[in-house]
Amino acid sequence: MSSRHTTEQLRALRVRWLAGEDLGALANERSVSVSRLAALWTERGLSAELPRRGRPRVSGVQIKAIHARWCAGESIVALAEEVGLPRSTLYAILRRSGLSLQRPAGIPGNGGDFDAQRRRQRRRWYRWASAQRREGWSWSRIHRALQELGYPASKATLCRAVTAWERKVYKGAA
Repeated sequence: MSSRHTTEQLRALRVRWLAGEDLGALANERSVSVSRLAALWTERGLSAELPRRGRPRVSGVQIKAIHARWCAGESIVALAEEVGLPRSTLYAILRRSGLSLQRPAGIPGNGGDFDAQRRRQRRRWYRWASAQRREGWSWSRIHRALQELGYPASKATLCRAVTAWERKVYKGAA
């Protein structure tokens, strides 16, 4: 099969691919699969810059630099854009590196303030939902109203959370 493709032809395809042409279109042009084309390039010693599959490689030095900037208060979105990786990949790399994702105290965006705000907001939602439930509102109506205010969870989660909140708050009153 490889006799159909001369080294010169493969080299010309490779130059066109490196110039920005679609690899799939080039493979279709030669009636060969992308993986076979890559294998041919490897056989002929032309595979120096083949596209890699899987998660992009990041060195330990890059990971430590990213972690230091993360701890200094830079957002993961900005870091992901700069490095050219998805946020989820960047989080996974940092998590697997064994470095702490907790920012030091006093850094803006520490997460502690945000988490406290989120808890206070949820308590307000639960208090309001409990009051509406006592007035006879259905869970569906309460959930629709809270979704308009930005409540992120499902109706079942809301029901469980409000019920647990009521048990905790009204434990001594019953």
